[in-house]
Amino acid sequence: MIDNAPEARPQYGLSKADIVYHVLVEGGVTRFMAVFSSQAAERIGPVRSARPYFIRHAQDWDAIYVHSGGSATALKVLQQNPTRISGLNEFANGPFFWRSSAPAPHDLFTTSALLKNAAEKRALSLVLSTLPSWGFSTGSDPDASSAMSAFIPFSLPRMSVTYHYNSITNSYDRTQGTSAQYDNLDGKRISPANVLLVFKRSAAIADPQKLGLIDFTDNGAGELVLCTNGKKIDGRWSRSADGPTVYSDANGRTLLLSPGQTFIEILPTEFKESIIMQE
Repeated sequence: MIDNAPEARPQYGLSKADIVYHVLVEGGVTRFMAVFSSQAAERIGPVRSARPYFIRHAQDWDAIYVHSGGSATALKVLQQNPTRISGLNEFANGPFFWRSSAPAPHDLFTTSALLKNAAEKRALSLVLSTLPSWGFSTGSDPDASSAMSAFIPFSLPRMSVTYHYNSITNSYDRTQGTSAQYDNLDGKRISPANVLLVFKRSAAIADPQKLGLIDFTDNGAGELVLCTNGKKIDGRWSRSADGPTVYSDANGRTLLLSPGQTFIEILPTEFKESIIMQE
């Protein structure tokens, strides 16, 4: 789990992730969940707390879910489902994290090597047992419409996101608010090959602490838009309680992504009307 408060930017390690989820939490702020497999990162963070819907996304990949504390609901999910999701909470694994001189709570970091050591110490599997439900293609769909940019307006302007297609790199340069996004680890531009806009129902949930917590309906089905190769492809997602999310195109065929990094924007259904796509 990676912080996305303005005070936490630029983050460390996002450019090394194979998949990055970007989702609302409470108060109009967003947070990232980075999925690492093919590359290691020498610094990751700032690490933040768990939310239940991020746990479900981690289950899609049989991933070890790394976090620092969490909402009461999220911690309950982790405690009650140890065979379905392996959690690595900083509260119980402090030696594998460190705090910088940045102000809390934007000061907690770790590394791929430390997390691997923590997993080995706790006998957690590092073997990928869940394959992605999408395929890959190096070509582009000639019948797809152009997608040169996508603007996602969040209620807080500094959370709003713009993706601009870069024809030189065949990827989508990412901007947050008015600032181009870079990885503080290596200065690399955040520019995924694929951007998935996934629309799901969201609602406020019981919240005794009155933090404004929300949840998403992850089981069921809904619409998505894939931006890849400068093209836009409409599709569907579906998920059962016992299986990973399945991504398909409008004809029900396996969704084909370009090789490279994928950003998944999980968005409330009503956002679809406000997103601005430029062809």
